[in-house]
Amino acid sequence: MDTYKVKAQPLSEQAFKPHGVYVKPGDRVYPEGDADAGEMKLAVCAVAPKFNLNRLDRLAVNFKFNQTIAVLSGTLVLVLAPPPSNPQAPREKYILDYSRLAAFILNPGDFIQFERGAWFLLEPVGGEGKIVWSSPRQGLPDDSEYVNLVQRGDSPIEVVL
Repeated sequence: MDTYKVKAQPLSEQAFKPHGVYVKPGDRVYPEGDADAGEMKLAVCAVAPKFNLNRLDRLAVNFKFNQTIAVLSGTLVLVLAPPPSNPQAPREKYILDYSRLAAFILNPGDFIQFERGAWFLLEPVGGEGKIVWSSPRQGLPDDSEYVNLVQRGDSPIEVVL
């Protein structure tokens, strides 16, 4: 199975615009979630290396709330794609539009928000990172939010740094 390559790009307002909000000093964003998702909270989370950026076999997706991330330390890569076009389908049948897949390099001070249902994966480069994350859960996405692309016959993703 061929690997789909995506080049990581520096984060900028213009580059991020199709995917969400690049928050600048003085801007405000509001974490939003469905009532059944639970109360939206801010948490400081340590993000340890967990995935292989040369062969990502999974991405997370969650339609219950948007995602807000502020980077406190470390360099991270955010792999992101628009929400599936078939949100009513079972999770394992969600459609990933590889042609709209993007990867951004996040550095300390970067602050972004992306929409509910967006495909995403956040991975530190060169060691642990620390972020402020908005979520109704205690920490980072758990296994229930990931869709294993390879298991369902889709191509893995290679992030080119």
